Amino acid sequence: KRVAESVWPAETRKWRPDLRCVSVSGDPRRRRDLWSKKADVYALGRDNMKDLTVELAARFPTIIIDESSGFKDYTTQRWKIAKPLTEGKPFVWELTGTPSPNGLLDLWAPTYLLDRGRRLGANITTYRSRYFTPQRSLPNGVIPGWDLKPGADARIHEAVEDIFLYMSSDDKITLPPVTYNRV
Repeated sequence: KRVAESVWPAETRKWRPDLRCVSVSGDPRRRRDLWSKKADVYALGRDNMKDLTVELAARFPTIIIDESSGFKDYTTQRWKIAKPLTEGKPFVWELTGTPSPNGLLDLWAPTYLLDRGRRLGANITTYRSRYFTPQRSLPNGVIPGWDLKPGADARIHEAVEDIFLYMSSDDKITLPPVTYNRV
């Protein structure tokens, strides 16, 4: 919510002052009114994603999912809402600082939103069987954990290298010295 309400408008003004960004937030009536405003960028938080219907999304050639690590679980409502919104889009971008916070198993769902399963498999079952082995199976058939098959991490990275840009902070970013401001 904070990213949609303050970060996107501020960063748009800073980096692309030629673009108009509208933060679609507030009560339902206000949000409906904001969708009718003329803008180049409409920013909305995850909590208001349900407002972006497939019909409304058809107006936009590009969908950007910020903080996409929040879309790592294909069983969540937010992922299920995002799935039809990204379908058939010529441009889908995802931004995150942590693409697979709990390991490579978390990579399937956000990648699917980008490529509809072309790189990692059409469904989670295909992805798991291709790259993982079950740790064990409980008596009820539930598998509580998965281990990477030998060499699978390299194959996964290779499969997504053309659509992911990864930057490691240790070799790409030079930060100034820390300044402490004790208040």
